[in-house]
Amino acid sequence: MTAAGSHPAGGEGGYALAHRFLTARKPPSLSFLDAAALPMCFLSAFAGLHKAVQTGDTVYVPGGGGGVGHLAVQMAARALGARMVVSSGSTPQSIALARQSGAQHVFDYKHDDIAADIARLTDGRGVDLVFDATYSEQGFVESAKTVRRGGSWIVLGVGPGRTTRLAETHSPVDAILAERGAERVDVNLLRYFSEPGTLDGEARALLRQGMDLAMEWAEQGLVVPHIGRTIDSAVDAINAGLQSLKSGHGVVGKVAVIVDRDLALGTSPGAP
Repeated sequence: MTAAGSHPAGGEGGYALAHRFLTARKPPSLSFLDAAALPMCFLSAFAGLHKAVQTGDTVYVPGGGGGVGHLAVQMAARALGARMVVSSGSTPQSIALARQSGAQHVFDYKHDDIAADIARLTDGRGVDLVFDATYSEQGFVESAKTVRRGGSWIVLGVGPGRTTRLAETHSPVDAILAERGAERVDVNLLRYFSEPGTLDGEARALLRQGMDLAMEWAEQGLVVPHIGRTIDSAVDAINAGLQSLKSGHGVVGKVAVIVDRDLALGTSPGAP
């Protein structure tokens, strides 16, 4: 599969080659916009959840209105057999998207005592599994308090104590998890895309499986991306969109960059 993009030396056009294990055939029923927006966040959630969630588990996904979070909620609730999915947000829009995605209980993390609320929901036991993709140190600390004894706390990206590029700070997360005998699992997909040539067969098989399931589950309506905003592909527009995300003036769900607006909104039977 090839994708239109910028030529490495600059200029108006060109092509970027994609590795076969990072591609999948787009179902006819899925728009190019949804098909393009789905894989990166889907794979982030898939790598953390697909072997971790057991049928009947109680799962907490903080930030269930975010780009990764709303897909993780859908995946746990609709595809992997969780008994109960709990989530959180800070705006009416993000809370609504988390509920729409399948979370039975969604708390406001700015006002609610989520650890206490989850304790009440689980008769004091805590959740079997947390999948935290919030990139927030305070969020990490609070979500670690919700894990049951012997449960799992899965973090996407840099993890506790490293949420700033400038310095590593002390984090109490590991101590909280140790007191509960809970397992910490770190998931980081950046090298999968930046250095795909270094991946072993197991990693390639995981990504290939994830890409195929992304399209299959989307076609079945199980895991579908919510596009909260689209922006044009001009550099200034992309930079403004990134600044908006960093400032927290957030759009719920995914932000998509549109290169070809006519193609993005259309469908084409059998197209990759």
